[in-house]
Amino acid sequence: MSSLIEKDLSLTLDEKTNIDISETEIVGLYVMDMIGHNRDNDQDIFQIHPGKALNHCTLLTKLIWQI
Repeated sequence: MSSLIEKDLSLTLDEKTNIDISETEIVGLYVMDMIGHNRDNDQDIFQIHPGKALNHCTLLTKLIWQI
């Protein structure tokens, strides 16, 4: 199994394309809960709710601008 800890991780995009991320350094973690769900009247819903505090919104803004 590959991991960032072992410094041997890569992403496979397709049969010809791999991206080496083995030297990636994790500097933070953003945990999201219940970001996708389905309902009888609406399928494949994706939601992000950053919270009500200003620092939560700031973190979400940084996340969106890096995508």
